Amino acid sequence: MVKRWLSAVDIAHFSQLTREWIKKRAKKEGWLCKKMKARGGSYYVYHLDTLPDDIQRAYAASLSMDL
Repeated sequence: MVKRWLSAVDIAHFSQLTREWIKKRAKKEGWLCKKMKARGGSYYVYHLDTLPDDIQRAYAASLSMDL
């Protein structure tokens, strides 16, 4: 199943990048995000269509399919 909203943890898992690097790049490049609440805290999820091509390709490869 293809998820449309991915957290920094999800992206870090399939792309072998750190969460901190992903957060900095997302802010710098203006990825579409929304704030989610969980267990007394919050985190951001990023929309798949606004992610850069290299991240989208890594996600597709983790699913063994093309987007």
